[in-house]
Amino acid sequence: MKTLKFLAISAMVVIALSLGIQSNSHAISVYLEDLLTGDNVQVDAAPGIVFFNGAVGLNWTANVTTGISYPILGDQNSAHMDLNTINVTSAGPGSLLVKLSEVNYNINSLVDAFLPFQLGVGGTTNGTVTFEAWADDWNILFYVNEIDLFGELGPYGPGAFSFTANGGGIFNPSDPGGGLYSLTIMATITHTEAGQVSSFDAELTGGKVPEPISLILLGSGLLGLAGLKKRFKK
Repeated sequence: MKTLKFLAISAMVVIALSLGIQSNSHAISVYLEDLLTGDNVQVDAAPGIVFFNGAVGLNWTANVTTGISYPILGDQNSAHMDLNTINVTSAGPGSLLVKLSEVNYNINSLVDAFLPFQLGVGGTTNGTVTFEAWADDWNILFYVNEIDLFGELGPYGPGAFSFTANGGGIFNPSDPGGGLYSLTIMATITHTEAGQVSSFDAELTGGKVPEPISLILLGSGLLGLAGLKKRFKK
């Protein structure tokens, strides 16, 4: 299933590149950092897709890291992001942070609204991998804050893994994002010795149909919702 998905995404990438996707005032970005030394790499790309292949400091090497978003996957009204990392190796123990971020998704509401999201991950590792997903209604690239965290999975490994989490958040269209929000997927890979390898795919979807807060409270009998995290102004 993962192979078929990869082939399908690869086909969409080839088509998008051949058509010459035009900028829409946004650029998907991927960021990798060795958490032990602070060595880091950030790659900003044209809308829709970003690639990285190479070393991060002296300890980490990523064979292929690919990030995909709109207009190849989803659109500004229906979020769909995919972070795929293949054969990340280390020369010794440590942790590597991998983040994918995109801006300018639409809240599509004139009042505070709850947007649902789903984070699905799968892969294999000789160490461990932890995943987090963030949504920010200030529409800032790579912005991560505890109140913007809506999904956590892991740590997983060693071995193969495949899991899904559902979550969401309350978005305020009057925040500086002006009715727009950003999404960030973050993975932390930890290896305990040289030669260990990790590969994974993380897919984030949702945000399509906003639900007014008043309807959520009514449907829940005016009680707190499980998994609903109140978003406060920063």
